Amino acid sequence: MLIIFFFSFKDFTISPSVWLGTSTGCVLVINLNIIYEPRNISVVPSGSVFRMCGRLLHISFLDHKGVLIPSPSEKWDARKPKTNRSNDGTQDLNASSILSGSNVMSSSVANTQSSNIQYAVFCTSKQARVVSLPSQACISKQKIYDSLGASASNVFRAAVVKIAGSLCLTCYLSGGRIHVYSLPSLRELFVTNLDIAADTFRSLIASTCIFTDRGHGLFMCSPTEIQKLSIASDVKEQISEMLCELYDPSIAMPEAPKQNFFAKIFASNTSLDSDQLFGEAAGKAPYGVAKKEDVNANMNRMRGTVDSACGAVNDTRNKLIERGQKLGEVEIASKQMSDRAEELASLTHKVLLKQKEKAEWWSFSSKKS
Repeated sequence: MLIIFFFSFKDFTISPSVWLGTSTGCVLVINLNIIYEPRNISVVPSGSVFRMCGRLLHISFLDHKGVLIPSPSEKWDARKPKTNRSNDGTQDLNASSILSGSNVMSSSVANTQSSNIQYAVFCTSKQARVVSLPSQACISKQKIYDSLGASASNVFRAAVVKIAGSLCLTCYLSGGRIHVYSLPSLRELFVTNLDIAADTFRSLIASTCIFTDRGHGLFMCSPTEIQKLSIASDVKEQISEMLCELYDPSIAMPEAPKQNFFAKIFASNTSLDSDQLFGEAAGKAPYGVAKKEDVNANMNRMRGTVDSACGAVNDTRNKLIERGQKLGEVEIASKQMSDRAEELASLTHKVLLKQKEKAEWWSFSSKKS
């Protein structure tokens, strides 16, 4: 449940009230009758109910000029003496005790009747609405959905922020897109896609994303990383490089500490090589000196020779296999040619017998005639 304390207008008089937003999209207005001496607070339902679709996410109030009205608060001053307050249920709006936002509101109410108009901005997970107060007339409403995909998307985060000198309603949708609407007309001004490194962190971004003035935003892109974004062009023009650097090459590195005097005296920088003292470079060794053979080097050399021999044997074996395959193919071709020759011989024999029969029959018929 969303609870916001603010002033509401009733018969053009200011009285404290509580605006309650529920998960079903209802906004309830409850009047508070505060009596300071003795301290008593009576809660009276005003009967005003605003019904919308989706879960309520944000409530804000604007004055007649479209300026965001902050929640009223009183400065605490221990040196200020206590003053008697009226017991009729209304606060004594003193300029020294109320913040600047409340001063602007109270002075505008006292000047003209047109300044009594205020606007309440409601945003749910499915739509946004601007209501005029105290008439409670809906002046604009907008169904929030993904315009590119033309599919309904739930709103995870919503906030009324100031961008380029004017108030805007900024929403973060479940599809990873950011929508910006003007106030109080609720016209779509800007739509952009929030690039996310991994889709597994969408729920984390939706639960931690917040928007502030000048188009700044902040969210957790991973369980251990915080990322900042900006949807205002003036901020991008002022900052040439958006990514920070850990090391700056223009800054000189610190010099190494100086070595101690005694460390210089007793330190030995010369390195002794055993091969130069006892190896072949020192000359021919006497007969009594045994030479150490590197067994690993010999084994590696033998392994290399064996590997090369195995490679040559494998190549020869592969060539023999290929030759056997080719000989098999030649044998199959020779067999096919032999079969064809036998078929041709049988056909020739049949033709010979047939011609022989014809010759015998012709001689018999000629003798008979």
